Amino acid sequence: MEKINIERFDDLDGSPATKTVTLALDDTTVKLDLNDANGAKLTKLLALWLEKGTPVKTGSVSAVKAAGLDATAIRAWAQAKGLQVSDRGRISTELLVAYTADQAPAS
Repeated sequence: MEKINIERFDDLDGSPATKTVTLALDDTTVKLDLNDANGAKLTKLLALWLEKGTPVKTGSVSAVKAAGLDATAIRAWAQAKGLQVSDRGRISTELLVAYTADQAPAS
């Protein structure tokens, strides 16, 4: 039996990547492999626009999955903060923005 390992590396600093993020602006769409810290920095940087924008349905892939986030961790974080979150189903964009901003390392 043969086993193939695929390794992804952060496109910014070369460290092991933990997620792939897709960004689109005008006619350009890119995918970035990022570690948790760089992913959180990107989300924090874009938080204002993510909060104000209109969500676009991306088929069956949720925003949580697309961002490489853990829905269980987000729900636990929200409950610990006293925020309203459903036990199942979609997690709101506002909650995702708040979660990723809270997880971002202080700069």
